[in-house]
Amino acid sequence: MHPANRYYRSEPDFAALAERYEELRPYVTVDPSGRAHLDTTSWAATRALTACLLRDDFGLAWWLPEGQLVPPVTNRANYLHWVNDLLALSAPEETHGGAAGELLPLRGLDIGCGANFIYCLLGAVLYGWSMSGVDVTATAVRCCRKLIADNPQLSGLLELRDLSHLHPELQVGPWGEGGSTNPTHAHQASICTGVKSVIHSVDISVVPRVALSFADDEETFAFTMCNPPFFESMAEAARNPNTAFGGTAAEMVCPGGELAFVLQMVAESEELQDRVHWFTTMVGKKDTLKAVKKELHSRHITQLRTTELAQGKTSRWAVAWSWQVDPNKAMQP
Repeated sequence: MHPANRYYRSEPDFAALAERYEELRPYVTVDPSGRAHLDTTSWAATRALTACLLRDDFGLAWWLPEGQLVPPVTNRANYLHWVNDLLALSAPEETHGGAAGELLPLRGLDIGCGANFIYCLLGAVLYGWSMSGVDVTATAVRCCRKLIADNPQLSGLLELRDLSHLHPELQVGPWGEGGSTNPTHAHQASICTGVKSVIHSVDISVVPRVALSFADDEETFAFTMCNPPFFESMAEAARNPNTAFGGTAAEMVCPGGELAFVLQMVAESEELQDRVHWFTTMVGKKDTLKAVKKELHSRHITQLRTTELAQGKTSRWAVAWSWQVDPNKAMQP
């Protein structure tokens, strides 16, 4: 866990949280030794925990429709703290603007922010960054707009970009308004069949279309970040029984899985090299990390950094690359 993480020295106190927040109470039990436990098999429990942590520790109002991907707060914060480490190594030149010529905040872009909008919310709270989230589903767009409205203290730092019109194929199907990796068994087979037929009709060459996330031909960002679709199918996602975080097909599935998604991002980054200081993404498989590093090296990118985002028994990895950073700085420990 990153040393800057709020939970680095002390884990969340489930018992205290359950006492303060009624929505978490049904999912917390106390064993004979007095230790509190969360029901980690319940999607509703993970949603309630995330909502309570964001409210209690970060002052954020947050909720999520049923079935959408619930973000583990500690893991997402680790990623953001690592991005801040990257910016400490090298950041774009400071800019001033506004009527008073004040220093403008660093700008970040979350590619595929999802309905949970957590990177944008935490980026604004933790570091005062100006965060833009982009998504391709109408459900995510509606949820993010509501989260911005529910957190007016951050409204000047938060923006949502709606690209749902570019992906009509993702607005239909059983997952369109909440179908997820944890549906009833009666619907599982039909959902997987529907996902396979629709997702594989998407042209892989248009995923993820990073360039379309930009407002114009001159816009720049200090960094991008991404939690890509990890799987090639919902059937593959369903084979991961140790998670209760949910997730819709649009959030979790794309042709070729995370590797194809990230390799497309790498290819587009070359075209956008003058407009983003650090490109970053999370990956869920070590083999993907190795393949992405190999691709970056083949493009002669030496400004490359990686990290492991470990939480409990789960490990994710993050990779960052840049066309702008001094290679000597990028290699600093």
